[in-house]
Amino acid sequence: MKIRDTKPGRKDGAYTRLLGNEQLGALISRVHSASISSGVELEKLILAKSDLFLVQTAEEMESLLSNGEKFDKKIYLIPKKVVKKSAKFKSEHEPDYLILKKETKTLYITELKDGDTFDTKKSAGEAESLRNLKIISRKMFPTKP
Repeated sequence: MKIRDTKPGRKDGAYTRLLGNEQLGALISRVHSASISSGVELEKLILAKSDLFLVQTAEEMESLLSNGEKFDKKIYLIPKKVVKKSAKFKSEHEPDYLILKKETKTLYITELKDGDTFDTKKSAGEAESLRNLKIISRKMFPTKP
């Protein structure tokens, strides 16, 4: 995502109040918007380049997760938009992707971050979200003792 491809930034927002300059505030707002959009672009790029079997509906996802007896050698990619629509996978935070390897009964919970800066203030919340998702996924795709 290029800044030139984004909508004009807000002139009446927090950046303008902080900087005291409408043009600079609008530019920073536009940069912030482009930064957020680049994460969405990364998700789209992964979907376009992946050779995994793409799960396209919540019903398909739930069938794959609940039907533990039918194993195959495929690896499935389940995007966030599918996870969000699932009635069984309810959480405050959906992962960017689930990757399901049915042969080994392994479910990978995947969260993407675009960039090179790790926000340590948010890391505890992200870790807690992933732990909650792990609990939900174990209920959906239990392993035999």
